[in-house]
Amino acid sequence: MLDRTKVSLCLRSDEAVYDFARFRRLVATRLAASPSIDVRLRTEVVSGVLLPDTRKRLTLSGPDGTREESFDFLVNATYANRNLVTKWFGFALVPLRFDLYELLLVRLPIDQICVTVLDGPFTSLVGTCEEGIFLLSHIHQSVLKSVVPDDGMQPRWGEIQSNRRNILRHSSHYLPILAKAEVLESRFATRAVNAYAKDFDARPTVVSDHGFGCWSVLGGKIITCVTNALEIAREISGLA
Repeated sequence: MLDRTKVSLCLRSDEAVYDFARFRRLVATRLAASPSIDVRLRTEVVSGVLLPDTRKRLTLSGPDGTREESFDFLVNATYANRNLVTKWFGFALVPLRFDLYELLLVRLPIDQICVTVLDGPFTSLVGTCEEGIFLLSHIHQSVLKSVVPDDGMQPRWGEIQSNRRNILRHSSHYLPILAKAEVLESRFATRAVNAYAKDFDARPTVVSDHGFGCWSVLGGKIITCVTNALEIAREISGLA
């Protein structure tokens, strides 16, 4: 049965819609122009050891094979793998809830727009900067699986069953234009949040200082990433 709660207020706000392809190109250009930044694409950090002098020795696996390198400071911004550093270096584990999340890529006969239903069945329709293409999610129907692992590590989800029919059906109650939606594909992601947050959908950015020149960032958004980076940079400057 659909929730018959009425929308009590609609607000129009002047917020930007990000062109992610262009944003990625701009970031890549700025990184490449900096002589002090070494970008390692397609490279995985597979393990780490905390040395007696507090340097972090990491094992890296990339296009050129596997090698070890040591670093003075380490910032773990891997999101769902937040507890990897705690596992490698023996830091305190943070209980995390992992959600398998489904978003729908849909085509609609409307201009680019972002619409979000707050304080209720959180439904969000987000423009992609591609004409007629949007991402759709629903606070409950988009969550396919949810688990709090004892070891704090990202789970293996196994076989995934889409819930696109219910995502569309429940979201259409607030966004009737979805009756004209053409679903192009489902996109699945793992969302990591504090395990016992009072607000089920709360996703604040949390910067944790482990000591020994190590930090972890849980969450992170485009509108807060610079502030978070500067916070850590100030702490590093104080230690250097």
